[in-house]
Amino acid sequence: MELEPSKRGLTGILASAALRTLSQFGTNQIELDKIMANLPEIITLASESSTKLSYDNHPLARVNDHVVRISVMTQPYHWHSHPNSDETFLSVEGRLKIEFENGSLEIGPGQMATVPRGVRHRTLPVGARSVNLTFELDKAETVAD
Repeated sequence: MELEPSKRGLTGILASAALRTLSQFGTNQIELDKIMANLPEIITLASESSTKLSYDNHPLARVNDHVVRISVMTQPYHWHSHPNSDETFLSVEGRLKIEFENGSLEIGPGQMATVPRGVRHRTLPVGARSVNLTFELDKAETVAD
């Protein structure tokens, strides 16, 4: 495979070598151009939430000093608080119950709620499973009870 003239030189040589290597795995010039242009990654929530674990919570993206996580749960998460960060929940699939010391609320797909920093709470799925996104400080502290 040959690169266009503007991509010759050291960068072009490296790109040509990368393209030859990547073409063995089905990567084409357009995909390489995206890699070379440093375009943002596309994240697919369906694949990120395909787990058999009873609880999975992992980061999807970082935005400035915050992190976006996906949480898949079939069991309740323990009581806890975050002394240095609010925590926002956005329901994607199923329903999520958020319990507080003085009550509870439920959110469903397309709904979101924010737990203020320092407020003791726990989350649990309503039904068999819930999938939600959480937004909090990247360095959020979790204090378990």
